[in-house]
Amino acid sequence: MWIDGGIHAREWISSATVTFMIRQLVEVQDSEESDLLDNLDWYILPQVNPDGYEHTRNGDRLWRKTR
Repeated sequence: MWIDGGIHAREWISSATVTFMIRQLVEVQDSEESDLLDNLDWYILPQVNPDGYEHTRNGDRLWRKTR
């Protein structure tokens, strides 16, 4: 299973959403979710574009590309 977020620099909520998903997978003890954890390989990348993200936080808020 591949999950990523933060592809575009100004999309701040996508990184928070991926972080929330990680928390749900790790902390919630549900039989359906434990089957997913046991039977799949997980690859999670919360922030694909950290340089662009940082630039929108400290520079141009509407910047969309990588740096």
